[in-house]
This record gives sequence, C-alpha cells and structure tokens, in this order.
Amino acid sequence: MSGTNRIRIGEVHAQLREEFPGIELSKIRYYEDKGLVNPARSRKGYRLYSTDDVACLREAFRLAQEEFVPLKVVRQRLIEKGLLHDVRPMPTRVAAQEHVAANVTVPVSSLTPTPPAPTLRVVRDDNAVSARREPVSVGAAPKAMSRDEFAAAAQLDAATLAALVTHGLLRPKHSGPREIYEAADLAVAAALRPLLARGVDVRLLQPLARIVDRQVDLVHDLTAPLRHAAVRQGVTVVEEAKRVSGEVDQVRRALLDRATQRDA
Repeated sequence: MSGTNRIRIGEVHAQLREEFPGIELSKIRYYEDKGLVNPARSRKGYRLYSTDDVACLREAFRLAQEEFVPLKVVRQRLIEKGLLHDVRPMPTRVAAQEHVAANVTVPVSSLTPTPPAPTLRVVRDDNAVSARREPVSVGAAPKAMSRDEFAAAAQLDAATLAALVTHGLLRPKHSGPREIYEAADLAVAAALRPLLARGVDVRLLQPLARIVDRQVDLVHDLTAPLRHAAVRQGVTVVEEAKRVSGEVDQVRRALLDRATQRDA
C-alpha cells in the first residue's frame, strides 16, 4: 500500500476505529488541515492514503489521546520518528512572534513579508490572453482544452488561472506534462465570475474546495452500504451518488440558511 496500492479515507477511518472507537471521519480531515498527514490525491481529487499515512495518523491519535500531547508537538514528534516527511517552512509572521517571545531582537530586514496571493481578475477585451469579448459557454466548450485554450475560453489571465489551480478551485487532469481542462472546469470558472469581478483574494476561496472534498467523502461513506442494493434495483452507482449528494446538499443549504438568519 506504500506504493500504488492506496486506500480511501473511508477505509482509513474503518481501520483506525478498531483502535480508536471514538474517532470521527472529520477528525482525519482535521489532522490533515493541521499538517499531521499528507495523503496523495487521485485525478478526481479523492484522498489516497498509503501505509505510511495510516501509520502516521495512528501515532498522531495515540499521542494526542493517550499522552495528551498538543498537536503542534505531535507534528514535531511525527517528524522526529520519520513518519512525517513534509516539513513545511514556518510562516514569517509566526517566526517573528516566536523571536519576540524569546526576547530576541529581529532585524526588520530579515523578515521578508510573504507576498500576497494574486487576486482574481477578469481578462478584459484588450488583454492579450484572448480576443474574445465573451467567455465561451459551457455547452459550446470542447471536451478537452489545453491550458491556453481554457484560459482564453474562461477569460482568465495566466496569474489568476495559476492561483486557482494552486488553491484547488480548478483541478485539471494531466497527460504527461500537459494540463487538460474539461467543460466542468469551465462551469466552475463561470460560477466564480461574480467573485472575479469583485477582486476577491484566492486564499479566501480555498475553503470552498475543502468543503466540496468533505461532501464528496461524506456521500461516498453514505452510499457505501447502499451500492449493492442500488445495483439490484437497476440504479447505477453514479445515479445513487447524485441522488444522495442532492439530499446532502439540501441539508447543507438548510443549515447555512439557519446560520445566516441567526447571524443577521
């Protein structure tokens, strides 16, 4: 499983619950957000866990629940044990705060601020990326587009397109070194258009991709016990997943409406 044989988050959850019965699926995602595990991703964006990833999670849960080690220390312990190899650089702001806490004088010149992420911009008519006056509609889009073709069709400049891919809002497929975009990617770009016009920072939109990932994982778990029954009833797995996804989306919208009304 450490090579090409990887498992999905539902299987990881089932394995870990044998040792930690109270562990919820959301906890695994939370530990990923905290940098305690770094699973690979399939072309469709699903998390794929190796044997090392599962071992890393198992040790993280043990340290946190049995030894009550803070998560920041858990991460360092995992690195020291060789279970976690993705050592991320400490953000400049955090480094500065730790220097101040230690009463160490930090020269201002040594603290290079992190450059802001590019904001979302709509490509105007005079931009060299595309001579089109209007973006290509989803229905008229070809099934597969290169990066340049997609940028022109979606009316996105190169910096904006790169930021959207980096932050997971666009997920092209790869054919060797080439990026391949589909009509579904164009639909996402079209949905983003009202926010593009506002100049929204890409980083503020990244949680949307995570929310979708979590809903996809949830639908996968909810449909697992229904798949065999659905096939016997003449319903395909895809149809059943779409049906359950719609039901989950209704619950999500109701929860969002309630939260919005209470905060108003």
